[in-house]
Amino acid sequence: MSEKIMLLDGHSLMSRAFYGLPDLTSSSGMHTNAILGFLNIMLHYIEEEKPTHLLVAFDRKEPTFRHLKYKEYKGTRKPLPREMTMQVPVMMDLLKTMEIPVVSQPGLEADDILGTIGKTAEGKGYEVVIVSGDRDLLQLAGEKIKIKIPKTRAGATVTEDYYADDVVKLYGVSPEEFIDMKGLMGDTSDNIPGVPGIGEKTAGKLIAAYHSIENAYAHLDEIKPKKAKENLGTYYDQALMSRDLARIRTDAELSYDFQDAVIGKLFTPAAYQEFKELELKSLYHYFEDDDKDQAGFDLRIIENKDDFSLLFNEITSCECLGLGFLEGRDRLLGCSLSWDDGEKENNILALTGAGLLENDIADGIVSLLKAGVKIYLLDYKELLYLFPEAGSYEDQIEDTGLCAYLLSPLQSGYDYEDLARDYLGMTLPSRKELFGKKKPEEVFDPADEKMLQFAAGLARIPLMAGPLIKEKLSEKGMDDLYHDIEHPVTATLYDMERFGIRVEKDALLAYGEQLTGRIKELENAIWEAAGKNFNINSPKQLGVI
Repeated sequence: MSEKIMLLDGHSLMSRAFYGLPDLTSSSGMHTNAILGFLNIMLHYIEEEKPTHLLVAFDRKEPTFRHLKYKEYKGTRKPLPREMTMQVPVMMDLLKTMEIPVVSQPGLEADDILGTIGKTAEGKGYEVVIVSGDRDLLQLAGEKIKIKIPKTRAGATVTEDYYADDVVKLYGVSPEEFIDMKGLMGDTSDNIPGVPGIGEKTAGKLIAAYHSIENAYAHLDEIKPKKAKENLGTYYDQALMSRDLARIRTDAELSYDFQDAVIGKLFTPAAYQEFKELELKSLYHYFEDDDKDQAGFDLRIIENKDDFSLLFNEITSCECLGLGFLEGRDRLLGCSLSWDDGEKENNILALTGAGLLENDIADGIVSLLKAGVKIYLLDYKELLYLFPEAGSYEDQIEDTGLCAYLLSPLQSGYDYEDLARDYLGMTLPSRKELFGKKKPEEVFDPADEKMLQFAAGLARIPLMAGPLIKEKLSEKGMDDLYHDIEHPVTATLYDMERFGIRVEKDALLAYGEQLTGRIKELENAIWEAAGKNFNINSPKQLGVI
């Protein structure tokens, strides 16, 4: 198999990702949408192209040789949002952790780095793939250099691939002539002036006919339309300067080694830790279990009533207990319990079946509450649905998920792995990693160690993290908010969901009719603005509009 190197335009792809994805933040407040989007693009093209070598180029803040030639170069660009720029150094560090070379150099743009390395690689016999959202890179296309440009079309992302012949088909000019075409038409995004009055279509025709700006100028009397002829005569020197600004360097002096770009193992334990810190959960599946360096718990399984009863006699003397549940569609699969006895930690998984019933577990939980044991769990309302009688002991039940929400209400999740990461510095597999889109009851297997660790974590993490989270609530003066409002409201919400609420039926119907009429007015206004009728409730149709 021939060697293939894939070169990525870091800032271009991150900018595309930043504006293409909704604003995402980690629990620490770090914006991550540009990072996640970039990684998705990179991993997609790695799978598609199967390169042997990989390298990412980034722009620098320092002025380049283009700024020295024309001080207004890129002068009309608005500064990138801080939410975007703060992600760039994090992205660069993450790439280095994945052992992907990152190249940037003062005085050069990423395009010049891509052009130099791409042309050098082509000369060494590599297949070259350059990925960027910038069409300027079409000037680098060749027989063995492919330019990949991700685009959004009709609400979906598509990729346009260009070799040299594809550039000719699109513009009627060769990649080298495309630079002269840019010199005539200019580039508003880079503030390259070009020749006033000559746009893409006219520039393409002139270069297709005369092949260079110099030759077009030499045949000035033949040029039509008249305005283009006059302006080229007047702004000839500006056209040449504009071409220089648009030309990507392919001979820059760079310090890099192709051997460093050989793709090795990208998803290492060190990379996993950074992915976890950034909470890039949708990408965890790329890592093998051995690379995740996940915490583990000792766990004992109980499946009969007698052992369960003996267990509860032992627990009633402890002060605090962690509690978690494995729920089935129409039954409780089991519960996990965690406590410390002064000598060691204890983690138990009680599984229901022929020897142990749900009622046995319910009686055991209530007996602990009656004995004054404080229980830490992830979701108080879940407990009420399973064992409503536990609601009589509300003051002894600590909802760690709710407490974590109050401390960080914009966070994406408050599950056991989130609390482990944020408050204990532990890495645990998430539900999605273990079960995918399936529910635990569909795939739970007590013979699977990963499933058992999941069950143990449901109880152990609330017990370990709960006191720390409560302490942080106190530090922020939020104890009353939790105890007097949020925690009691959980029980109220349970009652509303379980038993319903009383409403004024006639008034509600009248208000519904009022809203329906207003919705119809808005629908008509939207259709009029769009110029056609479509299903506004369809994300797909709305995306096309």
